[in-house]
This record gives sequence, structure tokens and C-alpha cells, in this order.
Amino acid sequence: MLAGLLALPAHALARAAWPADDGAPSYADDATVGGPPALLVGGSADTGPAQLAGVLAQPLARSLGTAGTLGIRQDAGQDGVTAANQFDTSTEAEVASALLIPGAALIAALTGDQRVHFDYSRWVSVMVAQTPVVTITRNELHRTLRARIAGAFHDHPVRIGVSRATGVELASVLGLSLLGLHSVPVQGFAEPAQAIAALNDGTVDAIQLSPDPGEDLRGLIGRLPTGSAPLFSFGAGNASTVAPGFAETYMAQRQRTPGGPLYQAWCAVAAGAAIDSALVLPMLTPPTTVARWRRAAVLATEDNRVRDWTAHAQLTLNAGDNSAAALAALTPNLTAVLALRRWLALNEPRWRMRQETRPI
Repeated sequence: MLAGLLALPAHALARAAWPADDGAPSYADDATVGGPPALLVGGSADTGPAQLAGVLAQPLARSLGTAGTLGIRQDAGQDGVTAANQFDTSTEAEVASALLIPGAALIAALTGDQRVHFDYSRWVSVMVAQTPVVTITRNELHRTLRARIAGAFHDHPVRIGVSRATGVELASVLGLSLLGLHSVPVQGFAEPAQAIAALNDGTVDAIQLSPDPGEDLRGLIGRLPTGSAPLFSFGAGNASTVAPGFAETYMAQRQRTPGGPLYQAWCAVAAGAAIDSALVLPMLTPPTTVARWRRAAVLATEDNRVRDWTAHAQLTLNAGDNSAAALAALTPNLTAVLALRRWLALNEPRWRMRQETRPI
């Protein structure tokens, strides 16, 4: 039931490579495949999946036994929803062998976005690239955090800069609400530089960021505007050693461990926000093909060019069988999904009127 639920809209509910190993079957040997392997890439050319596709295409092709490089079909959409819809509703020969998609598309499905007509819970994971994420707030909020949680400053909602209300920053919006704060998403801050400038000039009180290429999380925190600091972190790498994890911040402020359906939903949303790119195969892919793609993905992570690029991009790659857990983290139980969508149904009308999120 949960698998089908993820495909329903909310209103329905409320370059260095290597030769293939000797003896390894080539992709062309698989009679179930109608042509050479190709990637359908969700998101615009400047997004993580598009950039990762260019790095992975040759190493994957060599390990799959394909001459040259993998074909790449770029989707024009920004968050990958269009590509995911096409991938899930078309035959393999019509679209591509595999899909490379950003976490934003998975969050759209989790929240019941009406554009979504795909079910990611049925996909087969091949590789997941994760990034560290940090929620940053103005120091004034840090100083008054306990008083706000206790009910003071109720007329001072926390304005958080987001790309869109149910984009990847939903992890921070819901996280602030779970802490007991009255958050208000302020849309239109899709670029990190815009969000940082808005935090600096006081337009917003909180933002969500990941490190830029060539910059680790410490470097990101070190260049924050004066008067701001990280509130909590999540995602890949050593994020929790640089900024407190969400559970740590929650325990410090609420004096108990987080729990319940909405917290489980937050964990799924946070997992999606931390996914830079996910490489997946369609449901009912033959086991031999799954094994071949997963093996190729593992070998790709050992390629020097791929290693250098992912290190520079501050990404952690989970390849092969290890990628399954990263994608499974986005499939919470039915109670958590329903709790998230009820919470959104209650608050999205308020956000459109610039009203704060109702207390949890």
C-alpha cells in the first residue's frame, strides 16, 4: 500500500577508466535490453545529476562492456520530476536504461506533489551520492531558542529562506517545527548566494546549505555572515562532528529524544535533502542486469577521476548493494507519510498567507 501511496498526490490523501574484467559478460549480452545502455538525467545542466552523469558515463560504459561512453539524455526540468515520470511510465527502450535523479524529486513524491506520477519505492538502486547539509540561523535565534520553545516570542516567527515550500529545504522547515519553533518558509532562494545574502541582511532568519565544490563543511561554516551559526546538521560525511546533528540539538533543547510519526517523516525528508544524485534502474529489471550495473557502479567509485571529482564536490558515494539503504531511508512507514501530508495540508495554506507553521 505504501508503494502506491508514494505515487499519489497529496489531495488524494487529504574520465580514467579500465577495461571490463576478463570473462565478465558485456551489457550487450543481455537479451532483455533493446539497445546500448543510456542514462536519463533529471534536473537542469547545472544540477548534481547532470554533472555526475558526465563523470560516470565513461567508467560505467567500460565496466558494462559498452564501447565508448553511455548515452545521456538530459531532462529540461529543474528538480527531476519530469524525468522520473517519464522513466516510470515508459518502456526501457523508449527512454533509457537507468535514471540519475536529484533528491528533490524524491521529496516531491514523498510530500504528494501533484506533478508526481512515479513510485520511487519500486526502483532498484545502483548508486547514491550524498552531501552534508546544515541548517543555519541568526545568533539572535540561538540566544532566544529555549524561550521560543517555551512559548515566548510567539509573535516573532522564524523566517526560513527556501527554493520552494516543499523543496529540499523542507527538512529545515519541518525540523524547526519539531523543535517547537514557528517557522515561515520564504520562497525564492534557490541559489546559496541568495540565501546567504538574505540571512546577512535580515530578510530571513534561517537557511539550509550544503558545501560548495572544493569547500568542506568547516569552510562553509567559517564563511557564514557575522551573527549566524549552525543550528543542526544532517546528511553525509562528518556533518555531525562540525555542527550538531538534529537529534543532538533536539535533546539539548527539549530534554528528550525525538520520536513519533512526524520525526520519522523528517528523517525521510532529510535523507532526500542529502541526496545529490541517485542512480536507479526501473522495477522488474532482470537480476543479471541489476548485478551488472551494481558491479559497474562499485568499479566506478574506484576510478581516480571519479574519486577526485566526488572529493572536490564534497560527495559520499554509496555504490552497488550499499546504495539500497540510502534509498530505503526515503520510504518511511505509512503512518509517517500520512502524518507528513496532513501536516503539509494544514500548513501550506498558512504559508501562502505568510502565516507561521502551526505548533506541533
